[in-house]
Amino acid sequence: MSNFSYKKPRDLGGILSDTFLYIRQNFKSLAKPLLYFVIPFYVVQAFILQEYSTNLFNSIMAIESGSDNFGGLFGWEYFLNIFISITALSALSVITLKHFKLTSSGKETELDQIMDGILPLVMWMALLFIIIYICISIGALLFIIPGIFIGIKLSFTPAAFILEEKDIFDSMRRSWEVSKGFWWITFGLLIVIYIMIYFSSLAVGLPIGLIYAFAFDGGLVGSDSGVFSTIISILTAFGSVITTAFYAAMHIAFALHFYNIDERKEGGNLRSKIEGLSD
Repeated sequence: MSNFSYKKPRDLGGILSDTFLYIRQNFKSLAKPLLYFVIPFYVVQAFILQEYSTNLFNSIMAIESGSDNFGGLFGWEYFLNIFISITALSALSVITLKHFKLTSSGKETELDQIMDGILPLVMWMALLFIIIYICISIGALLFIIPGIFIGIKLSFTPAAFILEEKDIFDSMRRSWEVSKGFWWITFGLLIVIYIMIYFSSLAVGLPIGLIYAFAFDGGLVGSDSGVFSTIISILTAFGSVITTAFYAAMHIAFALHFYNIDERKEGGNLRSKIEGLSD
């Protein structure tokens, strides 16, 4: 990693290219903790979603036939899926940003070092995401645009939380300050990455949708066909693995952008060198 510069000014293209350069150079050490601690959540979620989809279909059919059966709409699968989603997203964020922090500090990225103290961080990160979601939702109620504005202003919160080891509300304040004057480039970065995530999800989701449509016509949906359910669950899990890689890339991109703004605004790298000389 000696040829990779973390703290330097970058334009949008530079952030994206360096994000994938970082992934290429650190693929093995980053993939291992994601494989052990994040992917299993998404695999379990895929099977739960399949069970929920089947129950949801049966509930809709029952409602259309005149039966007031709402049990499949908000059953245990629904709430368990929400819990797993938040946990998986938080674990993904913590592991990716902690890996980035270790490499940027020139430290080893062995599995035990990345996983050290990770459970409390995942719980705090989950709380952080819930608070951010509430803030964005409140803003979205005011004709959507304020929600988008708040979302971009708080987009550096996970990076500040891990890289600078701030608490939740200090991380939110730090993100708000950092994004000042860089709102549009941050918005553009988020849009580009979400386009990548969308098309990667579509590449797997479209075949699943076609299979589901044929199965619906064949009467397999809502039936006791274990083979069909297993195939859909496996394909969904595979799609989740691909999407996970792009969400990890998003965190790396925002970490690089966080350093980019710090360099442009505060000369962070120069300041660190001066402080090092004075020690």
